[in-house]
Amino acid sequence: MQTFDGNGMNGDIEKRMAAYASMSESALVGELKREADALKKQGLLDIGRLTDFASAAAPYMTADQLRRMRELIDALR
Repeated sequence: MQTFDGNGMNGDIEKRMAAYASMSESALVGELKREADALKKQGLLDIGRLTDFASAAAPYMTADQLRRMRELIDALR
């Protein structure tokens, strides 16, 4: 169940962000792949939109961040 705090922030999202903040990179990648698999099964994963996002965000990322983002997108294909 999603809840909202007094600031209008989604409590569920805040809990997930806190959990992700303490995960290692390999654990985060594993979680990303599980979420992506679930979205694929529902027909909701749009690799094109992820690629468009990476292109739009590229000017704000380091070369290493962009390389890693592209690797993750490729792994989700």
